[in-house]
Amino acid sequence: MSSTVKDRIGEYAATLIKDGESLILDASTTVQCAAKYLKTNNHTVITNSINVVNELVRKDRIKINILGGTLDPQHQAIYGSRAIKDIQQYKVDKCIIGTCGISEEGISTSIEEEGLLLREMIMRSQQTILLADSTKFNKLFFQKVCGLELIDTLITNEKLPSNLKKELSRHSVEVIDITDHSLSPQIKK
Repeated sequence: MSSTVKDRIGEYAATLIKDGESLILDASTTVQCAAKYLKTNNHTVITNSINVVNELVRKDRIKINILGGTLDPQHQAIYGSRAIKDIQQYKVDKCIIGTCGISEEGISTSIEEEGLLLREMIMRSQQTILLADSTKFNKLFFQKVCGLELIDTLITNEKLPSNLKKELSRHSVEVIDITDHSLSPQIKK
């Protein structure tokens, strides 16, 4: 998927963040885009992503907590039992994550350690926002992260296939197609 689409999804996601919220940001490239466009202040951000840290370190009034563990140099992300243990110490307002695949069964990834950490990130959050471009639709990978019932909002770039739309609706997941929205969302409470 082109970086332009990921940029637009990330930019929209950044508009859903309010001043003062605590956040978990994962290591996906689309979430890195959200970090790049973050314009609000007074956040505490927990992340396992070196690239997210590099985006946020240039911004004022953002406290960054980096999870401990083993660095995956290819993905510039920290994984492992230490990262899972670290994330269990937090409770945040919002978790913004990406995925390798979203299907009727839930979200999944090809990396087992990533899937285990993502599941813990979701469990530590009051609201989970999933960023997934259309190339992720109806894809199922080795490691299941969670079922769709644990996702609050999906931000994407195209209309959903009918089977996914039906399943997300069944679980009351708010779906935001960026092609239908400007960059000034109506935030639901």
